[in-house]
Amino acid sequence: MLYHFEKGWKAAQSFRDLNELFGEVTISESRCREWFARFKSGDTSLEDKPGRGRSSDFDDQALLAAVEEDESLTTRMLAYNFNVDHSTIVRRLKKLGKWDRSGIIHWEIIINGICYWWNSNDERQQWRIPDKNDKRQFNINSDVYLAQLDRLHAAIETKRPHKKNRIVFHHDNARPHVERCVVECIANKGWELLPHPPYSLTEAPTDYHVNRSLKNWQANKVYDDFDNLVADVKAWIASKNREFFARGIDRLPSKWEAVFEVDGDYAPD
Repeated sequence: MLYHFEKGWKAAQSFRDLNELFGEVTISESRCREWFARFKSGDTSLEDKPGRGRSSDFDDQALLAAVEEDESLTTRMLAYNFNVDHSTIVRRLKKLGKWDRSGIIHWEIIINGICYWWNSNDERQQWRIPDKNDKRQFNINSDVYLAQLDRLHAAIETKRPHKKNRIVFHHDNARPHVERCVVECIANKGWELLPHPPYSLTEAPTDYHVNRSLKNWQANKVYDDFDNLVADVKAWIASKNREFFARGIDRLPSKWEAVFEVDGDYAPD
């Protein structure tokens, strides 16, 4: 909200933007107006003032126990359960080192032969795809995919340590995914590899669910630079909770049945 205020937005605009970005009931319009009134008075502190359900009375240990007991709880669900604003939950989770409550553990962008990703502190990292046979490489190959799997494995151990030994992994049957070195890498990590129907490149949740949603989000948008693109992708990620990704996985059986019914041809949506 302080960012909106400094841009010259009205409280009502900030209210609509926050609830559109993070989901309904993220914050009330009256609460937005209270914050904007504080900012106008010169108080730009982001700490809640004392009062019922405010951060000064907040039980961090109760929040910590809640998220460790049930990792499926979203920040909005936690805000409702603890009777506080969504922003309070976000700040407390960051303080406790438990901020990552989204459905995406690790993501990367490849542009002009360079892989970009963000570490646990949201700091941008990059890695140039190695040349192959003295030729510049720009797309994913098995070497790139192996490096990505290693980074994903590290992210899981950091962000989901309780689940690191019970990973069910799924990807489509694109060539880099089915090479022996990749199959062996997944096995060595102890992950269970979920089979994928042959000749069905589009029947993976990342294609029919995640990428489609992101494509719709980005429709008709023009990005001035790389940072604007990244910021918009991060905004899309922030707008999706775990239930969104669970729905995509739950559709797998019906999507695969459709593939079998057409003998491996492209299945209708």
